[in-house]
Amino acid sequence: MTELPLTFDEFREQLARMFETPPEALQWGTNFLEDLAFDSLRMLQLGMVYEDLGLEMPAELAWSIPTVGDAYTYYATALGTPGTTQTEPPPASGS
Repeated sequence: MTELPLTFDEFREQLARMFETPPEALQWGTNFLEDLAFDSLRMLQLGMVYEDLGLEMPAELAWSIPTVGDAYTYYATALGTPGTTQTEPPPASGS
């Protein structure tokens, strides 16, 4: 794919739009089930975020992505972006 991958903040904005949630509520360690109380329908919507980004994700895989950071890592890994298996968000530019 020739497009640059989304930054974590851009990815978080995509999630915020899909889930009608303030982006500030979607931090790296935010747990979809525990912190946001997502139900099965909301977890399936996670797959729609990937579809909007041109990626496929099997529906059953949504349950193995517990946090926003894990969702971003899956996204970046699916694009084949090196260095994206991390436990903290990438540093913000200009900070």
